[in-house]
Amino acid sequence: MFEIDFNSFRAIFIKVICMNVNNRLLRILEYLKKKEETSIKEIASDLNINERAVRYEIDNLNYILEMNNSQVIEKEAKGRLVINNALANDSNIDLIFKIGKNSKEERIKVIKLKALLENSINLSSLSKILDVSRVTIKSDLLEIEEELKEQKIFFSKNRIHTEEKNIRNYIMSNYYKEINRIYYENEFITNTFNYKELFKELLDIDIDHIKKFIKEISEKLDNRNNNFYEYIFSYIVISYMRMKKGFQIEEVSNILFLKSTKEYEIVNEKIKILEDYLFLKYTEQEKLVLTDYILGGYSYEYNTSIFENWIEIKLLIKNIINEVNEYMDIDIIQDEELFEGLLNHIKPAIYRIKNNLNIEDEIYFEAIKAYPDLFNIIKISLNRLEKLINKEINNSEIALFTIHFLASIERNKNFRSKKKNILLVCGGGYGTSMLVGKQLEKNYDINITATISYMELLDFDFTSVDIVITTLKLKDYLIEKIKIPVLKITAFFTVEDQELLNESLYKKDDYKEKMNKILGLVKENTLINNNSILERELNKILLDEEINITVKEKKLIDFISKDKIQIIDKVSNWKEALFISGEPLIEKNEINIEYIHEIIHIAEDFGVHFVLENEVAVPHGEVSKNVNKSCISVLSIKEPVYFSEKKPVTLIFLIGAITATEHIKSIEEIINLTKRKEILEKIHDMDNVDELYEFFKLLDKEINS
Repeated sequence: MFEIDFNSFRAIFIKVICMNVNNRLLRILEYLKKKEETSIKEIASDLNINERAVRYEIDNLNYILEMNNSQVIEKEAKGRLVINNALANDSNIDLIFKIGKNSKEERIKVIKLKALLENSINLSSLSKILDVSRVTIKSDLLEIEEELKEQKIFFSKNRIHTEEKNIRNYIMSNYYKEINRIYYENEFITNTFNYKELFKELLDIDIDHIKKFIKEISEKLDNRNNNFYEYIFSYIVISYMRMKKGFQIEEVSNILFLKSTKEYEIVNEKIKILEDYLFLKYTEQEKLVLTDYILGGYSYEYNTSIFENWIEIKLLIKNIINEVNEYMDIDIIQDEELFEGLLNHIKPAIYRIKNNLNIEDEIYFEAIKAYPDLFNIIKISLNRLEKLINKEINNSEIALFTIHFLASIERNKNFRSKKKNILLVCGGGYGTSMLVGKQLEKNYDINITATISYMELLDFDFTSVDIVITTLKLKDYLIEKIKIPVLKITAFFTVEDQELLNESLYKKDDYKEKMNKILGLVKENTLINNNSILERELNKILLDEEINITVKEKKLIDFISKDKIQIIDKVSNWKEALFISGEPLIEKNEINIEYIHEIIHIAEDFGVHFVLENEVAVPHGEVSKNVNKSCISVLSIKEPVYFSEKKPVTLIFLIGAITATEHIKSIEEIINLTKRKEILEKIHDMDNVDELYEFFKLLDKEINS
């Protein structure tokens, strides 16, 4: 009679089960082996995995343990997990690791990376590294080829053919986490395949010198966004690996734009740090591409002169704010800080989106969990931006936009707190810091003594700090160095965050409740003529701060006057038209003549993007020292002047701005005017300045009645 060896059967059964083990389960398993007790939330936070996925993998792991007659991981209330001896000294757990590490998913990932780094496929080498047959490698390659075709990366005779930028962008997008382990830990991932073999060229490099280069650039740009360090480090590593093998960037688009930036100037100044320690010579093209990545790595002061779609972007942001405002109880339309914040944010965001740079998914899961309705509203509103840049915006980027709106909501609640010594550590940029800071000040008796990035922690003096509150997971050695309580919360101030903070901080009385009680007492004992004025004045007293008064948006008619309107027959060229347009503004000392030169320089370098439809132009420069007062002039020209071969102009609105927001309403009116041919024809037929000015006044009444 045939007898079944139960132990052999069990081992085979476990192996079958493990065939679908993925890297996520391996990471969780490695994590659990070091713990006696933990929680779903803790695992999700530490490993950057969503909680639902953690629960799924724990169930899978328990199933394997149960089928092996091993002790399972115990689940307790509130997602607590007790490991005890479930994973101790179990040979079958080692079997899971062995099989999982050779999963098809991980194998393909390694094959792709090796091919992309070296530009070719060596079947024998891969077969040896991965411990599988050449036939298996060939089968995997067929799948890889199909996938890479979508990214314009092609195989031919086991060699890769594509533009260099496509290879670097793909590696950047798909191997970002693996590379960043090198940055933070100076080590390679060991719980999956041997990345050490693939990145062996880096073993002889002093990583600190790359960090030094990034730090010096960051300081020059006054950048405190932790993502910046990670992105630039990853790109430098990838470009180094490719350049060492002789692959260089040959063509760069938008050269004039890149060379005009402060970022390029700094790269040019500091690049020798990399060249000396990496033993590489950066070509002009390589410096320009590095500049491009730096531009997309952080938020910085918005500069209208170098942004090609200045008018479209401003109007787009305002429309997004308007759409979100419709769904909110608090009026955020006049929040200039929100507008400026989005302007600062949108440029690097567009660079990230266009270059397929993916930020961490964790912020998305936090956003969708804490504020699903607001997140979805913003997602719908951002369709406008997707159409403008012809790229889909991923959920994590949408979450970053959500942070700006949440910060605006908190700003407009006009809360203020007592003072206590707190150090705030944020990694998501200005918007995150503002949101977290406002939430803390609203709810607790604290004083935020400083807001710093992760990288500044190493050198910070903690003597005057009582508690560190951070939105980032700090390394153990940092927590040991700090030696004061460290509280890890999310950027979205969830219920769990509040429960954690309540254990360590004194909760302040609800301000709104107090205000309502005061107003109620006043109503019971006095006659109130104007409730809103009373509340505003009480706010001033109780909060000891001025309440933001809504500023009326200026319309087109508010900027123009008779002496700023000109009607002429013709000009010799577009430059002359600009100088004539500027004359009344120069005479009134509202702009300097250098401002006109600035506009001409922008047009020559970046094109005449300020020419709209139906022969209307809105020339402008940046918000600069050459503008003394926000202003607009009008020039009507009988005979069209050509700003380029296909861009005739008969009506010019020359704009000078001292703030980024003051002209939004008037620009909207001008753009709407360009869509009304009959109105433009009437303007063109007018020969008298007084008549034209009165016509603009009538238009204003029509538009704003």
